[in-house]
Amino acid sequence: MELPIANGFAAGGSIYREKNLTGFGLWLRDRGSLLGAAAQGGFSWDWFDRESGNVYRKLQGGGRVRVTLVPSDRFQEIAAIEVLEDITLRVNNRPWFLFTSSDTHHLVIKKGSVLRFSP
Repeated sequence: MELPIANGFAAGGSIYREKNLTGFGLWLRDRGSLLGAAAQGGFSWDWFDRESGNVYRKLQGGGRVRVTLVPSDRFQEIAAIEVLEDITLRVNNRPWFLFTSSDTHHLVIKKGSVLRFSP
């Protein structure tokens, strides 16, 4: 699932139905620039592990979020993510043939923001 941000960028999450949600990934994509298009949106992956209950901690760079799940007895699926501490999503929008491994852009999602996903 993907949410347009600004200037051709989009943020999203890899949302799956799972029996036990122990972690999930969020990402940032560059859909608007020539380099971003050449890199198919770029490479971005920020992983969150369960800290306790419905609170998850970002592994790289820190920050915590609270997850609301779709009501179900059979599976767990993310319905919303509330940002408890500022988090930063990172992307490298350079195509592989330019041989760069550093981030080219950051998106700071501020405390109090809520990302909602449609099941």
